[in-house]
Amino acid sequence: MRKVKLNLYNSSGTSLLWKRKVQNLEDMGYDVAIINLSPKIKNNTQSLKNKIVNFIAFFIKILRNASAEVDINIVTTNPFFAPFLVSTLSKKSVKNINLVYDLYPEAIISADIIKNNSLIAKGIRFIFRRALENSDLNVFLGGKIESYVKKQYPVKFKSRVIPIGADNISIGLNKPHENRYNERINIVYSGNLGYCHDDQTLLTFFNKHYDDNFNISFYAEGSGYLRFKRDLKNESIKLGNLLNENDWIKMMKMNHISLVSVKESASMAVMPSKLYSSLLFGHAIIAICSNDSDLSYLIDKYDIGWTVEPGDIRGLENIFKLIDNSPKTLLKKRKNAYQIGREKYTMSSISKTWNKVIQDLIEESEKI
Repeated sequence: MRKVKLNLYNSSGTSLLWKRKVQNLEDMGYDVAIINLSPKIKNNTQSLKNKIVNFIAFFIKILRNASAEVDINIVTTNPFFAPFLVSTLSKKSVKNINLVYDLYPEAIISADIIKNNSLIAKGIRFIFRRALENSDLNVFLGGKIESYVKKQYPVKFKSRVIPIGADNISIGLNKPHENRYNERINIVYSGNLGYCHDDQTLLTFFNKHYDDNFNISFYAEGSGYLRFKRDLKNESIKLGNLLNENDWIKMMKMNHISLVSVKESASMAVMPSKLYSSLLFGHAIIAICSNDSDLSYLIDKYDIGWTVEPGDIRGLENIFKLIDNSPKTLLKKRKNAYQIGREKYTMSSISKTWNKVIQDLIEESEKI
């Protein structure tokens, strides 16, 4: 029996999560190839020049691969033009999935790179709308983002929600337990702190309102992190860089709570992937985000942490006081996080959903 061929397009698709996703799909019998920038080409620094170089390099990569003999293309919005370009250039027999990792132009409007009503924003909206229409399926990371897009783009397109998930195999088991008497609570921010993340609320809180009664550490990168490190005056906060896989797993197992932040203006543009790995480690979540976001919705629905609006310093201060005074509440939320993470957001579970999506598209192709 012929293997179904999948091409996965993502300019930075060499992460552990992507490798696990590919492995799971291959274990299900698919022939999978990742189209991405090689380490020799890719430059992860934040300068606009390097981003433009990466865009051009990936544009060329798409031109070389889009007409390949495959069954399905799965194309992320990294970069924003990829789903439109692949769906336009691929053969008519190929099914195309637009995987909306970040929503554009909203993400770069939030980053203050372009203006909402600029010609560039209008051009990106045109490209995104065409990608929605051209694709056989559009996959969103959250239901609120999906609803927002349907309101913004009143055109006919097929869609569904599939969360990113996290790699449960590498993480292993880490069931939450009650802290020992007088044991300090460890809180970590791990991952990107960039254009779409709220570094200012964190900075104001830790500089002026934090009582230094927790162990706080950052292992991050991004434009917001550069500002955070430059302007932070509280020397009790540990500042580090991103860790390799083994060190990251050891570090996460030592922590009890994960910090997550999203700008108000980016609430419909991004869904932080760090949420799902944090759940698998049994971390409760402190999220600085809009109350109308997918992130806030999940935290409230499953009682896995606390949310506070960007800029609400008093609200964040109250959360830290509550955690300090109520270890049982923290333990309950950590147990909820661990349970829901293992039930719904492991890569094994997410891959089964993807398998169903792929099979449905293959059946559609066979009927034509």
